[in-house]
Amino acid sequence: MQRINEYERILEINPKDYEILVALGNVNYDMGKWKNAVDSYLKALAIDSTDVNVRTDLGTCYKQMRLFDLAEREFKIGIEIDPKHAKVHYNLGVIYYEKGELDKTLGEWEINYSLEKDPYFKEIVRKNIEQIKQALQ
Repeated sequence: MQRINEYERILEINPKDYEILVALGNVNYDMGKWKNAVDSYLKALAIDSTDVNVRTDLGTCYKQMRLFDLAEREFKIGIEIDPKHAKVHYNLGVIYYEKGELDKTLGEWEINYSLEKDPYFKEIVRKNIEQIKQALQ
């Protein structure tokens, strides 16, 4: 709460402080305060709409709020901005999975797997891909 109060004081002075808006969004995200995180991320994206990390976090908040269409939109915009951003592909795959669109899930997760640098996460994705392939057979 102390960081939130500190960030809000800074935003009273400079409401368009991009870094603080993102930081406030991240703190709320980490606390599971999805609506508050969404508010901060939207304000940040109004300043810089090209930040794929912020857009991915925004989409993830929407997913947590079960607003799948909004999440899908954010992830697709993220992919338009940076088609090689691994995490946005993975998260779009999660949305497709939630919607029962396994073919699309598989496609996004395969793209993620080809782009993913983190070996631990890459192994998780590989296992997820195997499960999807089995489900599709």
